[in-house]
Amino acid sequence: MNILIFSIQAGMGHIKAGEAVLEGINSLNPCAKLFILLDKTRLGRFINASYLWMARHNLFLWAMLYKNSLFYNRLGKKYLDTKIKYEIDDLIKKEKPEVVVSTHPFIASSLSTIPNKDFKIVSVATDFDCHPIGINNNIDLFIVPHKKTKEILLKNGISDEKIKVIGIPISPKFSKKKDISKSDFGFDGKPIILELGGGYGLGHMERFLPQLSKIKNKFQVIVIAGFAERLKRKLEISIKKYGINGKVFGFVDNVDELMKISNIMLGKPGGISTMEAASCGLPIVISEAIKGHEEINAEILIEEGIALWPRYNDIPKTIEMLLDDNGKLDEMRKKAYEFSKPYASYDIAKAIFELI
Repeated sequence: MNILIFSIQAGMGHIKAGEAVLEGINSLNPCAKLFILLDKTRLGRFINASYLWMARHNLFLWAMLYKNSLFYNRLGKKYLDTKIKYEIDDLIKKEKPEVVVSTHPFIASSLSTIPNKDFKIVSVATDFDCHPIGINNNIDLFIVPHKKTKEILLKNGISDEKIKVIGIPISPKFSKKKDISKSDFGFDGKPIILELGGGYGLGHMERFLPQLSKIKNKFQVIVIAGFAERLKRKLEISIKKYGINGKVFGFVDNVDELMKISNIMLGKPGGISTMEAASCGLPIVISEAIKGHEEINAEILIEEGIALWPRYNDIPKTIEMLLDDNGKLDEMRKKAYEFSKPYASYDIAKAIFELI
Protein backbone atom coordinates (compact mmCIF):
# COMPACT_ATOMS: atom_id res chain seq x y z
CA MET A 1 0.00 0.00 0.00
CA ASN A 2 1.27 3.46 -0.87
CA ILE A 3 -0.34 6.78 0.13
CA LEU A 4 0.85 10.24 -0.87
CA ILE A 5 -0.07 13.39 1.05
CA PHE A 6 0.26 16.72 -0.76
CA SER A 7 0.27 20.17 0.80
CA ILE A 8 1.24 23.73 -0.12
CA GLN A 9 2.75 26.52 1.97
CA ALA A 10 0.13 29.24 2.28
CA GLY A 11 0.69 30.06 5.91
CA MET A 12 1.52 26.97 7.98
CA GLY A 13 -1.89 25.38 8.65
CA HIS A 14 -2.10 23.21 5.53
CA ILE A 15 1.37 21.78 6.15
CA LYS A 16 0.60 21.08 9.82
CA ALA A 17 -2.57 19.29 8.72
CA GLY A 18 -0.53 17.21 6.29
CA GLU A 19 1.92 16.29 9.06
CA ALA A 20 -0.97 15.26 11.33
CA VAL A 21 -2.53 13.07 8.61
CA LEU A 22 0.89 11.52 7.98
CA GLU A 23 1.23 10.74 11.70
CA GLY A 24 -2.24 9.22 11.81
CA ILE A 25 -1.75 6.99 8.78
CA ASN A 26 1.73 5.81 9.70
CA SER A 27 0.65 4.97 13.26
CA LEU A 28 -1.68 2.35 11.76
CA ASN A 29 0.36 1.35 8.72
CA PRO A 30 3.65 3.04 7.78
CA CYS A 31 2.80 3.54 4.12
CA ALA A 32 2.44 7.31 3.66
CA LYS A 33 4.76 10.09 2.49
CA LEU A 34 4.23 13.86 2.72
CA PHE A 35 5.26 16.20 -0.10
CA ILE A 36 5.12 20.00 -0.03
CA LEU A 37 4.33 21.02 -3.59
CA LEU A 38 5.86 24.07 -5.28
CA ASP A 39 8.39 24.20 -2.44
CA LYS A 40 11.12 26.72 -3.27
CA THR A 41 9.61 27.44 -6.68
CA ARG A 42 8.77 30.95 -7.84
CA LEU A 43 5.04 30.14 -7.88
CA GLY A 44 5.20 28.57 -4.41
CA ARG A 45 6.89 31.64 -2.98
CA PHE A 46 4.34 33.84 -4.72
CA ILE A 47 1.35 31.91 -3.30
CA ASN A 48 2.71 32.09 0.25
CA ALA A 49 3.87 35.71 0.04
CA SER A 50 0.65 36.96 -1.58
CA TYR A 51 -1.52 35.17 0.97
CA LEU A 52 0.51 36.58 3.86
CA TRP A 53 0.50 40.08 2.34
CA MET A 54 -3.27 40.09 1.87
CA ALA A 55 -3.83 38.68 5.36
CA ARG A 56 -1.70 41.47 6.84
CA HIS A 57 -2.46 44.43 4.60
CA ASN A 58 -5.48 43.93 2.38
CA LEU A 59 -8.23 41.70 3.75
CA PHE A 60 -10.67 43.30 1.30
CA LEU A 61 -8.68 42.01 -1.68
CA TRP A 62 -8.55 38.51 -0.18
CA ALA A 63 -12.32 38.60 0.34
CA MET A 64 -12.81 39.57 -3.31
CA LEU A 65 -10.64 36.68 -4.54
CA TYR A 66 -11.84 34.07 -2.06
CA LYS A 67 -15.09 33.18 -3.78
CA ASN A 68 -14.83 35.10 -7.03
CA SER A 69 -16.14 32.80 -9.78
CA LEU A 70 -13.99 34.45 -12.46
CA PHE A 71 -10.87 33.50 -10.48
CA TYR A 72 -11.74 29.97 -9.45
CA ASN A 73 -13.59 28.92 -12.61
CA ARG A 74 -11.51 30.48 -15.37
CA LEU A 75 -8.38 32.55 -14.85
CA GLY A 76 -6.63 31.33 -11.70
CA LYS A 77 -7.88 27.76 -11.65
CA LYS A 78 -6.60 26.77 -15.08
CA TYR A 79 -3.16 28.23 -14.43
CA LEU A 80 -2.83 26.68 -10.97
CA ASP A 81 -4.14 23.29 -12.11
CA THR A 82 -1.51 23.15 -14.84
CA LYS A 83 1.42 24.24 -12.66
CA ILE A 84 0.56 21.95 -9.75
CA LYS A 85 -0.22 18.99 -12.00
CA TYR A 86 3.27 19.24 -13.47
CA GLU A 87 4.74 18.30 -10.06
CA ILE A 88 1.93 15.89 -9.18
CA ASP A 89 2.36 13.87 -12.39
CA ASP A 90 6.05 13.25 -11.75
CA LEU A 91 5.46 12.14 -8.16
CA ILE A 92 2.53 9.91 -9.04
CA LYS A 93 4.46 8.19 -11.82
CA LYS A 94 7.37 7.60 -9.47
CA GLU A 95 5.45 6.57 -6.33
CA LYS A 96 2.42 4.78 -7.89
CA PRO A 97 0.05 5.54 -4.98
CA GLU A 98 -3.31 3.93 -4.25
CA VAL A 99 -4.52 7.10 -2.54
CA VAL A 100 -3.51 10.75 -2.85
CA VAL A 101 -4.51 13.07 0.01
CA SER A 102 -4.78 16.85 -0.40
CA THR A 103 -4.77 19.33 2.48
CA HIS A 104 -5.16 22.38 0.23
CA PRO A 105 -7.99 23.19 -2.23
CA PHE A 106 -5.56 24.17 -5.01
CA ILE A 107 -4.15 20.64 -4.95
CA ALA A 108 -7.59 19.02 -4.79
CA SER A 109 -8.58 21.06 -7.85
CA SER A 110 -5.52 19.95 -9.81
CA LEU A 111 -5.92 16.28 -8.83
CA SER A 112 -9.52 16.31 -9.99
CA THR A 113 -8.43 17.16 -13.56
CA ILE A 114 -6.27 14.04 -14.03
CA PRO A 115 -7.94 11.74 -16.61
CA ASN A 116 -8.11 7.95 -16.25
CA LYS A 117 -6.54 8.03 -12.79
CA ASP A 118 -5.89 4.71 -11.04
CA PHE A 119 -5.80 6.12 -7.51
CA LYS A 120 -8.35 7.55 -5.07
CA ILE A 121 -8.40 11.26 -4.21
CA VAL A 122 -9.07 12.41 -0.64
CA SER A 123 -9.58 16.09 0.20
CA VAL A 124 -9.06 17.07 3.84
CA ALA A 125 -10.55 20.40 4.96
CA THR A 126 -8.47 22.57 7.30
CA ASP A 127 -11.28 25.06 7.99
CA PHE A 128 -15.04 24.90 8.51
CA ASP A 129 -15.64 26.37 5.05
CA CYS A 130 -14.86 24.83 1.65
CA HIS A 131 -13.14 26.90 -1.01
CA PRO A 132 -15.06 26.48 -4.31
CA ILE A 133 -11.87 25.78 -6.25
CA GLY A 134 -11.50 22.44 -4.45
CA ILE A 135 -15.08 21.19 -4.84
CA ASN A 136 -15.29 18.63 -7.63
CA ASN A 137 -17.16 15.35 -8.09
CA ASN A 138 -13.99 13.66 -9.37
CA ILE A 139 -12.76 13.65 -5.75
CA ASP A 140 -13.54 10.33 -4.06
CA LEU A 141 -13.75 11.43 -0.43
CA PHE A 142 -14.15 14.75 1.36
CA ILE A 143 -13.16 14.79 5.04
CA VAL A 144 -14.70 17.75 6.84
CA PRO A 145 -14.87 18.98 10.45
CA HIS A 146 -18.53 19.93 10.90
CA LYS A 147 -22.06 19.28 9.68
CA LYS A 148 -22.19 22.83 8.25
CA THR A 149 -19.14 22.08 6.12
CA LYS A 150 -20.94 19.00 4.84
CA GLU A 151 -23.98 21.13 3.99
CA ILE A 152 -21.79 23.41 1.85
CA LEU A 153 -20.58 20.41 -0.15
CA LEU A 154 -24.09 18.98 -0.52
CA LYS A 155 -25.35 22.33 -1.85
CA ASN A 156 -22.54 22.25 -4.41
CA GLY A 157 -23.58 18.86 -5.77
CA ILE A 158 -21.29 16.50 -3.84
CA SER A 159 -23.11 13.27 -2.95
CA ASP A 160 -23.61 12.35 0.69
CA GLU A 161 -21.63 9.10 0.48
CA LYS A 162 -18.50 11.03 -0.53
CA ILE A 163 -18.48 13.13 2.67
CA LYS A 164 -17.32 12.12 6.14
CA VAL A 165 -17.59 14.50 9.11
CA ILE A 166 -14.50 13.67 11.18
CA GLY A 167 -12.57 16.78 12.22
CA ILE A 168 -9.55 18.91 11.39
CA PRO A 169 -6.32 16.92 11.71
CA ILE A 170 -4.00 18.14 14.45
CA SER A 171 -1.12 16.50 16.25
CA PRO A 172 -2.32 14.16 19.02
CA LYS A 173 0.21 15.78 21.39
CA PHE A 174 -2.34 18.53 22.10
CA SER A 175 -4.56 16.06 23.95
CA LYS A 176 -1.80 14.27 25.85
CA LYS A 177 -1.49 15.04 29.54
CA LYS A 178 1.79 16.58 30.63
CA ASP A 179 3.03 17.35 34.10
CA ILE A 180 3.82 21.03 33.47
CA SER A 181 3.04 24.25 35.29
CA LYS A 182 3.33 28.00 34.79
CA SER A 183 6.43 28.07 36.95
CA ASP A 184 8.21 25.76 34.47
CA PHE A 185 8.15 28.72 32.07
CA GLY A 186 9.02 31.39 34.63
CA PHE A 187 5.45 32.58 35.32
CA ASP A 188 3.69 33.05 38.63
CA GLY A 189 0.13 31.96 39.41
CA LYS A 190 -1.70 34.77 37.61
CA PRO A 191 -3.88 33.85 34.59
CA ILE A 192 -2.08 33.73 31.25
CA ILE A 193 -3.40 35.17 27.99
CA LEU A 194 -1.91 33.39 24.99
CA GLU A 195 -1.83 35.60 21.89
CA LEU A 196 -0.90 33.94 18.64
CA GLY A 197 -1.38 34.36 14.92
CA GLY A 198 -0.27 31.08 13.39
CA GLY A 199 3.15 30.33 11.97
CA TYR A 200 3.59 33.84 10.54
CA GLY A 201 2.13 36.05 13.26
CA LEU A 202 -1.00 37.07 11.35
CA GLY A 203 -3.93 38.99 12.78
CA HIS A 204 -2.29 42.38 13.50
CA MET A 205 -1.11 41.10 16.86
CA GLU A 206 0.65 44.35 17.78
CA ARG A 207 -2.68 46.24 17.74
CA PHE A 208 -4.01 44.44 20.79
CA LEU A 209 -1.25 44.97 23.36
CA PRO A 210 -2.23 48.63 23.99
CA GLN A 211 -5.78 47.40 24.64
CA LEU A 212 -4.61 44.63 26.95
CA SER A 213 -2.47 47.08 28.91
CA LYS A 214 -5.68 48.56 30.33
CA ILE A 215 -6.11 45.44 32.47
CA LYS A 216 -2.45 44.41 32.75
CA ASN A 217 -2.70 43.82 36.50
CA LYS A 218 -5.12 40.93 35.83
CA PHE A 219 -2.90 38.63 33.76
CA GLN A 220 0.41 37.64 32.21
CA VAL A 221 0.86 37.24 28.49
CA ILE A 222 2.54 34.80 26.13
CA VAL A 223 2.85 36.07 22.58
CA ILE A 224 3.90 33.77 19.72
CA ALA A 225 5.02 35.62 16.61
CA GLY A 226 6.04 32.56 14.59
CA PHE A 227 8.52 33.14 11.77
CA ALA A 228 7.85 36.90 11.73
CA GLU A 229 11.12 38.10 13.28
CA ARG A 230 10.41 41.79 12.70
CA LEU A 231 7.02 41.42 14.39
CA LYS A 232 8.66 39.57 17.29
CA ARG A 233 11.00 42.50 17.93
CA LYS A 234 8.11 44.95 17.68
CA LEU A 235 6.06 42.93 20.20
CA GLU A 236 9.00 42.70 22.61
CA ILE A 237 9.29 46.49 22.54
CA SER A 238 5.52 46.84 23.05
CA ILE A 239 5.20 44.70 26.17
CA LYS A 240 8.05 46.69 27.76
CA LYS A 241 6.52 49.98 26.65
CA TYR A 242 3.11 49.14 28.12
CA GLY A 243 4.48 47.44 31.23
CA ILE A 244 2.84 44.08 30.51
CA ASN A 245 4.30 41.07 32.29
CA GLY A 246 4.97 38.40 29.71
CA LYS A 247 7.18 36.78 27.11
CA VAL A 248 7.37 36.93 23.33
CA PHE A 249 8.40 33.85 21.38
CA GLY A 250 9.23 33.32 17.72
CA PHE A 251 8.50 29.98 16.08
CA VAL A 252 8.17 27.25 18.73
CA ASP A 253 7.43 23.54 18.61
CA ASN A 254 5.83 23.36 22.08
CA VAL A 255 2.64 25.30 21.43
CA ASP A 256 0.77 22.46 23.14
CA GLU A 257 2.60 23.13 26.41
CA LEU A 258 2.04 26.88 26.19
CA MET A 259 -1.67 26.30 25.54
CA LYS A 260 -1.94 23.96 28.52
CA ILE A 261 -0.61 26.56 30.96
CA SER A 262 -2.77 29.35 29.50
CA ASN A 263 -6.28 30.43 30.51
CA ILE A 264 -7.51 32.26 27.39
CA MET A 265 -6.34 32.33 23.79
CA LEU A 266 -6.52 35.65 21.92
CA GLY A 267 -6.13 35.54 18.14
CA LYS A 268 -7.65 34.92 14.78
CA PRO A 269 -9.79 31.78 14.28
CA GLY A 270 -7.56 29.65 12.06
CA GLY A 271 -8.87 26.11 11.69
CA ILE A 272 -5.74 24.37 12.99
CA SER A 273 -4.94 26.71 15.90
CA THR A 274 -8.52 26.80 17.20
CA MET A 275 -8.77 23.01 17.14
CA GLU A 276 -5.45 22.77 18.94
CA ALA A 277 -6.81 25.18 21.55
CA ALA A 278 -10.06 23.22 21.87
CA SER A 279 -8.09 20.01 22.51
CA CYS A 280 -6.37 21.81 25.40
CA GLY A 281 -9.70 23.10 26.74
CA LEU A 282 -8.65 26.68 26.00
CA PRO A 283 -11.45 29.27 25.57
CA ILE A 284 -10.93 31.67 22.66
CA VAL A 285 -11.37 35.44 22.33
CA ILE A 286 -11.30 36.23 18.62
CA SER A 287 -9.34 39.36 17.77
CA GLU A 288 -10.08 39.50 14.03
CA ALA A 289 -10.82 37.06 11.22
CA ILE A 290 -9.55 36.77 7.68
CA LYS A 291 -12.48 37.30 5.33
CA GLY A 292 -14.09 34.15 4.02
CA HIS A 293 -12.95 30.92 5.67
CA GLU A 294 -12.07 32.39 9.09
CA GLU A 295 -15.40 34.22 9.32
CA ILE A 296 -17.14 30.85 8.93
CA ASN A 297 -14.76 29.39 11.53
CA ALA A 298 -15.63 32.20 13.94
CA GLU A 299 -19.37 31.73 13.41
CA ILE A 300 -19.20 28.03 14.28
CA LEU A 301 -16.85 28.48 17.26
CA ILE A 302 -19.21 31.09 18.71
CA GLU A 303 -22.26 28.88 18.11
CA GLU A 304 -20.51 26.01 19.87
CA GLY A 305 -19.87 28.23 22.90
CA ILE A 306 -16.08 28.06 22.91
CA ALA A 307 -15.31 31.53 21.53
CA LEU A 308 -16.34 35.17 21.88
CA TRP A 309 -15.78 37.88 19.27
CA PRO A 310 -15.94 41.33 20.86
CA ARG A 311 -15.41 44.61 19.08
CA TYR A 312 -11.82 45.89 19.15
CA ASN A 313 -12.49 48.39 21.96
CA ASP A 314 -14.32 45.75 24.01
CA ILE A 315 -11.51 43.18 24.06
CA PRO A 316 -10.13 44.23 27.49
CA LYS A 317 -13.63 44.24 28.98
CA THR A 318 -14.39 40.78 27.55
CA ILE A 319 -11.15 39.27 28.84
CA GLU A 320 -11.64 40.89 32.23
CA MET A 321 -15.17 39.49 32.38
CA LEU A 322 -13.92 35.98 31.69
CA LEU A 323 -11.10 36.23 34.20
CA ASP A 324 -13.54 37.44 36.88
CA ASP A 325 -16.22 34.88 36.04
CA ASN A 326 -14.82 31.43 36.75
CA GLY A 327 -18.20 29.87 35.98
CA LYS A 328 -18.26 31.25 32.43
CA LEU A 329 -14.62 30.34 31.84
CA ASP A 330 -15.19 26.79 33.10
CA GLU A 331 -18.27 26.44 30.91
CA MET A 332 -16.32 27.50 27.82
CA ARG A 333 -13.48 25.18 28.77
CA LYS A 334 -15.90 22.26 29.09
CA LYS A 335 -17.50 23.02 25.73
CA ALA A 336 -14.06 23.28 24.12
CA TYR A 337 -13.19 19.77 25.29
CA GLU A 338 -16.55 18.46 24.07
CA PHE A 339 -16.12 20.11 20.67
CA SER A 340 -12.52 19.02 20.17
CA LYS A 341 -11.52 16.14 17.92
CA PRO A 342 -8.02 15.44 19.27
CA TYR A 343 -7.66 12.12 17.45
CA ALA A 344 -9.09 13.23 14.11
CA SER A 345 -5.84 12.32 12.37
CA TYR A 346 -6.29 8.66 13.37
CA ASP A 347 -9.96 8.66 12.35
CA ILE A 348 -9.01 10.20 9.01
CA ALA A 349 -6.47 7.42 8.52
CA LYS A 350 -9.15 4.80 9.19
CA ALA A 351 -11.49 6.46 6.68
CA ILE A 352 -8.72 6.40 4.06
CA PHE A 353 -8.07 2.71 4.64
CA GLU A 354 -11.82 2.02 4.40
CA LEU A 355 -11.88 3.86 1.05
CA ILE A 356 -9.13 1.57 -0.27
